[in-house]
Amino acid sequence: MDNNIPLLEPIEKPDSWIMKAAYAASKKMFGKVITPMAVTYARMPDALHFSRKLQDVEGKLSIGSELSLLVKTLTAYINKCDFCVDIAKYFAEKKSISTDRFDRIMNYKTDGDFNDREKSALSYAEEVSVNGHVSKETFDELKKHFNEREIVEIAWMVAAETYYNTINHALNIGNDNLSEK
Repeated sequence: MDNNIPLLEPIEKPDSWIMKAAYAASKKMFGKVITPMAVTYARMPDALHFSRKLQDVEGKLSIGSELSLLVKTLTAYINKCDFCVDIAKYFAEKKSISTDRFDRIMNYKTDGDFNDREKSALSYAEEVSVNGHVSKETFDELKKHFNEREIVEIAWMVAAETYYNTINHALNIGNDNLSEK
């Protein structure tokens, strides 16, 4: 399938006032209505409320926004979600985080620009994304760098990102070209 042609036609003009407000917010934030908004949430506004709740939780994570974005980006790359990689890089740019590392994230194990803490989180995210579980060695390395709350936050980030990746794949939602790179 073409990654830029959704299986459902994007809804240009939503009926509900909630979705009209969401479209306006998307245009203000991104300069356009993002494809998941026009394809998914326009048809199922309650899912937008759920997504907002996920974003609220993400905003309260103690692991930090850069590590959170790195975990999301690696998970999206592994799950081959072009939209999710793009929007993660967009948010990194908005937070003035260099996206160069995001472009090299698949080489995090050998790239000296990733520290041991980041590598342990990314190894954990990779194993969860690929295998659905992690080895004792990977978990032991993670415990060297993170407390139990932070470990749960990383696991939660992988799960939340996988949720978005799956919905976008199911509807063939591709890259929206939000990031500058």
